[in-house]
Amino acid sequence: MFNRSFHFIPAHKKHLFIKLKDLNSDHYLFDLEDAVPENLKIESRDNLLDFFSKNSTKNCWIRINDINSKQFQDDVELIKKIEAIGVVIPKYQINESSYSELGNYRKILIIEDLKTLNGIANAKLPYNTFGLGLGLEDMLSIFTQKNDVIKPLIDDIKLQFVKSVKINDVKAIDGVFTNYKDTESFCCDCAESVSFGFDGKFSIYPTQIGIINNSYKIDENSIKWARKIVALCQSNSLPGYQIIDGVLITPPKLEKAKTILKSIGE
Repeated sequence: MFNRSFHFIPAHKKHLFIKLKDLNSDHYLFDLEDAVPENLKIESRDNLLDFFSKNSTKNCWIRINDINSKQFQDDVELIKKIEAIGVVIPKYQINESSYSELGNYRKILIIEDLKTLNGIANAKLPYNTFGLGLGLEDMLSIFTQKNDVIKPLIDDIKLQFVKSVKINDVKAIDGVFTNYKDTESFCCDCAESVSFGFDGKFSIYPTQIGIINNSYKIDENSIKWARKIVALCQSNSLPGYQIIDGVLITPPKLEKAKTILKSIGE
């Protein structure tokens, strides 16, 4: 399966749940945190419990409230009632023991402050961590300058984030783009994100999903190349550095090919 698009759905808007079949996101993230007003948290949890009692949890996740919220423990209890659901952890904190309650559940960790970003490369991630998401908007809230003024800093943050995530061999997911009306800028943002090495991107508007899927897809020539390299190596045990059928084979080239095929589920 693909891991390009990660679409947020506010958990208090259950009328949106029935529209999932019309979307084409690779993953659906039901949000109990920032998208939900405080007075609707209980109703939102009830909505999810009811929905997942009747529907599959495949490719579905629940973003819980952060560890310092009074809603955190109630969200954890909800998660325990839903089998095979994924958990999105906002404002992730390194070495926080409370996350152990989420045990075997798959996890996406959202990094939202510079201190955590600086430590994540050498941190031991929770068991069954699937990927890390960049919470850039929160991260930039400590700066007075407009985002376009500090573009070099933003680029540096994104590069550091991707390198730190890849060290841990999990998915790197880029943050949301809030101006849903500016399609041209969103396409440029996705293209830049791909060039930084991100695997996928969060979305908050349905119109963004198709653009994300198209931007992050692996082109057919790369897939054909990867299949050829793997096939040549399978017919030649431990080929090392040598030419096979006119193609120079190297161990790094084989690993690159495997990475490409793994990204499309092969």
